[in-house]
Amino acid sequence: MTDVDAAPAKRGRGRPLSWTADVDATIMRMAKGGYSDAEIAKHISRNADVVSRRRRQLGLPRNLSIQRMLCRLNIRRALKPT
Repeated sequence: MTDVDAAPAKRGRGRPLSWTADVDATIMRMAKGGYSDAEIAKHISRNADVVSRRRRQLGLPRNLSIQRMLCRLNIRRALKPT
């Protein structure tokens, strides 16, 4: 995964962060790649609930496939340097 500087700086007093085209593109790319909302949220430094809401607004389905998740995990473990 490439380094993404798409998330804007956090604002004070609980004001929401704005959604940029870069952040939306990252969400779309990761969701289509099979990543969960929690994984996407961690990558863009946002809350998983907020990412889930934005994903639905973008018309993207949830990634519920356990098989895909386990496949990604096994690939990451295989690629992890020892």
